[in-house]
Amino acid sequence: MRLSQLVADGLLLAALLLTGRAYAQSATNLPPDQLLLKDYRPKSLYRIPAIRVEKARFPVTDVHSHVYARTPSQVQQWIRNLDEVGVEKSIIMVSAAGKEFDEAMKLYGPYSDRFEVWCGLDYSGADEPDFPAKTIAELERCHRAGARGVGELSDKGRGLNRRNADPGPAGLHIDDPRMDPILERCADLGLPVNIHVGEDRWMYEPMDATNDGMMNAFKWKIPDDPNVLRHDQVVDTLDRAVAKHPRVTFIACHFANCCSDLSRLAAMLVAHPKLYA
Repeated sequence: MRLSQLVADGLLLAALLLTGRAYAQSATNLPPDQLLLKDYRPKSLYRIPAIRVEKARFPVTDVHSHVYARTPSQVQQWIRNLDEVGVEKSIIMVSAAGKEFDEAMKLYGPYSDRFEVWCGLDYSGADEPDFPAKTIAELERCHRAGARGVGELSDKGRGLNRRNADPGPAGLHIDDPRMDPILERCADLGLPVNIHVGEDRWMYEPMDATNDGMMNAFKWKIPDDPNVLRHDQVVDTLDRAVAKHPRVTFIACHFANCCSDLSRLAAMLVAHPKLYA
């Protein structure tokens, strides 16, 4: 790239940064009918007692974390953070098998008293006849290497092995018959399964003035695609899978994304003793 182009790009970036900063500074002086909701920063006038809890009174287990620390020194800092706030152990959900799991196990494995590492599943060859057997073989290998659970599996509508942004047909859902032997093997090995299904209902609604969760929903909105299950449909896949596999301990993370209607989650918890959220 020529020097003139680099200079031009640098000037453009500087101009954008200055424009954004100037708008942020001026937003506080805008009249109410011109103030954007994303810039609303109210300062509370309430004078009420506040209790700031700096450390847990009893040992806490953080059941939902990921591979945030990437180096031994970062892991050491994480342990110091755990000690500071009274967290006894964190569960690290790698959400992958193979090399990615092995690398996480190498990093966190030496601190098994503070971190519990969970593997993901290998979905490659999902349409092949030997898919369940191959996936189970890798699951067993991860278990021997130290995996103590499976997660975070994720199906936001297009399938466990597909992203919503991917084109084409839907993939594998948790209640798919191909998943049955895999889930049963999880039960045999005593591996709980953490799964993320869908998103909260606001992400499926029109992104307009009637959506009371739009500020967050817009970022995570679900595409209106016939190959992507809607909210109730994807939650139903979990309900059916849990019913089919009563020996498996399931954790529906984020309250199964039923925050808009907790009675839906409550009914599932009552019906399935080994389902947690």
